[in-house]
Amino acid sequence: MNRKQDCIKQEQETFLKFYRYALEQFSLRNEETGKRAIVCAVGTLLNIARNVAFELRPSFIDKAKQLLDRCVDLSDASSYETLFTNIEDTAMGLNIPINEFSEMFKKKENAMDRVAGLEDVKEEIRRQVVYPFMYPSLYKRYNKKTGGGILLYGLPGTGKTMIAKAIAKDMQASFFPIKCSDLLSKWFGESEGNIKELFDKARQSGKAIIFFDEFEAIGMKRSGEGNEAMNRVVHELLNQMDGFEENGNHNLVILAATNRPWDVDTAFLRPGRFNRKIYVPLPSEEARKKLIALSFDGAPMGEDYCEEEVVRLTENYSGADTVEMCECAKMFAIEREIETGKAGFIGMSDIEKAGKTVRTSIAEFDVKAMENYMKATNQMQEQE
Repeated sequence: MNRKQDCIKQEQETFLKFYRYALEQFSLRNEETGKRAIVCAVGTLLNIARNVAFELRPSFIDKAKQLLDRCVDLSDASSYETLFTNIEDTAMGLNIPINEFSEMFKKKENAMDRVAGLEDVKEEIRRQVVYPFMYPSLYKRYNKKTGGGILLYGLPGTGKTMIAKAIAKDMQASFFPIKCSDLLSKWFGESEGNIKELFDKARQSGKAIIFFDEFEAIGMKRSGEGNEAMNRVVHELLNQMDGFEENGNHNLVILAATNRPWDVDTAFLRPGRFNRKIYVPLPSEEARKKLIALSFDGAPMGEDYCEEEVVRLTENYSGADTVEMCECAKMFAIEREIETGKAGFIGMSDIEKAGKTVRTSIAEFDVKAMENYMKATNQMQEQE
């Protein structure tokens, strides 16, 4: 074994020591000690990257980056200067521009933070899904029960699908978005087979999230007669969810979304299947303000632009309606610029015109029906 190979082997052994020590400290809730150990582990990976063959370097750099993304919050750390010195040295050694290399290791924006508003919803999801997924040893230490899925319910366009995608991104999990009508087949037994195949693939993917959109299409209430095919589909889905729960598979999370929660078979709503039913409401004033700011970010805005007025115009709009109104205003400004040939901007007249073109898609009756269901569901969950 030559000197370089010996150095690599020593660094690998050092990495494992730091990494195992970090896991031990995290399990004991010694967060800061665990973070420092992770930083040391990352440093050893960067040292290995210096010494391995050129084609292997990206693999070690990517591992270091993933480790930081998963375990270290750099925003509150003042003791990580050594790491960034190491990053700078490694960048020079690998002939990569320092600013480009350092950019790889900057703390990523949390995808969930880009979901406007819904703070209560996001916090509940962190408790029920993210924390058990990220810290299984900690939950084991406290003998805290985990498992079960989450049913997101609310009016159309309120961000249920966006939340599911953000969860998968933040957890670095494989994402299986399923439109339930696509699982159904007219051929005998094929729908049940599709469901079984889906769960088998998800289990084989390591960390995975299965997201059922329009869940009422596949999880509808069973009838006694005349709909035996759908009854079999519901039964197969219940069996798969029970199997997932009994096996204690903490690497698989089941999420579902519905606009008609009252049509979902009650068997899905018991603990162990969909443990929590979370209401996703229409965006608040603050949430709409954030959505509007994100939609118009980077666009040329006129001097008469008034954010408060735009927020007022979108009262009772869903998140999707709000974004669509902003897009419509952009289109009016673009068309005017094409016609005049002069550089323009988005003015309040464009936004007011867009507000008359894009109306809320939400009926008051539907809002009241959903809120009544939410109140009844919350009372039941408090009694469980």
